[in-house]
Amino acid sequence: MAYYSYSQKFVLDERTFKNGLNPVYARLICNRKKTEIALHELVDPTRWSHETGRIIKPKSSYEQYLNQKLNRIENQLNTLRLQLENNDEAVSGKRIKDLFTGREDRSKVSLLDFFATYIQEITAKKEHSPGVLRHYKQIREKLERFLKTIGKEQLPLEQLSLKHIADFETYLMTTIVPILKKPLSRNTTNNYLKKLKAVVGNAVRRELLKNNPFSQFKMHSVQTNRQALTDTALSALEKHNLNGHPTLLKVRSIFLFSVYSGLRFSDAMALRENNLVTDRESGRVFIHTVQQKTKIAVKLPLLAPAKKILDEFAAQRDANGGYLLPRISNQRCNSHLREIAGIVGIKNFSHHVARHTFATVVLLDNDIDLKTVSDLLGHDSIKSSEGYSKTTKRKLLKVAEHVDAEYLKQGNGKV
Repeated sequence: MAYYSYSQKFVLDERTFKNGLNPVYARLICNRKKTEIALHELVDPTRWSHETGRIIKPKSSYEQYLNQKLNRIENQLNTLRLQLENNDEAVSGKRIKDLFTGREDRSKVSLLDFFATYIQEITAKKEHSPGVLRHYKQIREKLERFLKTIGKEQLPLEQLSLKHIADFETYLMTTIVPILKKPLSRNTTNNYLKKLKAVVGNAVRRELLKNNPFSQFKMHSVQTNRQALTDTALSALEKHNLNGHPTLLKVRSIFLFSVYSGLRFSDAMALRENNLVTDRESGRVFIHTVQQKTKIAVKLPLLAPAKKILDEFAAQRDANGGYLLPRISNQRCNSHLREIAGIVGIKNFSHHVARHTFATVVLLDNDIDLKTVSDLLGHDSIKSSEGYSKTTKRKLLKVAEHVDAEYLKQGNGKV
């Protein structure tokens, strides 16, 4: 597409109505040509900021509504402009105005193009972690492959139906994922559909889609047990030499670091030297970080096994770009962990099992109370931690040993 200059802002008409209010317009300037769109709203000019194109510190419900409406219109105009770009069509203020006012058929806006625009916008806002952004891109890629299977490479956004969503769900749950060698699980499929739902909801709010097909779609969830390694499996994993394979040894260390810190993969991989803070009173090193998933700040004591792993990679820190752990993707890490499980002779597991193992084997099995477990996991509510409170075999044995000892102590049994 040829280069073009473009800007847009909201302005007040210079004419003043008898009641002292001014009409608001959207002004588009493309290649120095001005186009204005009447928005049919009136504003007190003394409450208006020409710099931001919004009402200054809105007080009344109408002022709040208008600022929100202007935000929606700004996003909608940007979406229409990017749609023209993605379709390799000429961009002009008039074309955008005609699309916005309905003078030009909006059916040209495709689902995939809008999805791409949505990803561009949430990337620019910097409100999501790189992992979440990658997930959105993966969903769009899967959606593109699905549409090809039904002969709809450019499905118009307005034609998206309940049947399309249901068929996409079936596609996700029946199509083999090469790296997993199996289809996606029910709950993983739901995570994909939830993000697609967010994209479609955004299109509805921008009035690019009249009806939301997700309003009639129900996602079915399956309750899963939070898998954790047993203390026996953990011990076997730690002691095995893994045939001296350097990559597998590295991946095991990354996994064990999360076993002894409780950090999710993304949070562990994001750690740098400034995340390690020494407490002045105790002299103990703490991990200070903000969880990427929940945005909750946590301060975790650096346990000796976790510190030993960080020391193991200290010499490679500069080569790793200043990160405390070596670089590897979550997908590749999980692939190697499945390989490690086969070598050690234990049940297959993913990196997220490390966090569950931290909660059960490292904490609950050592009589750490659930409130402390919740704090160390960085949960905003103790209810989020209750799923880890299932009594483990090791804890039952400790209870049994305690009861037996008390029974014998009271002379009720024979030594």
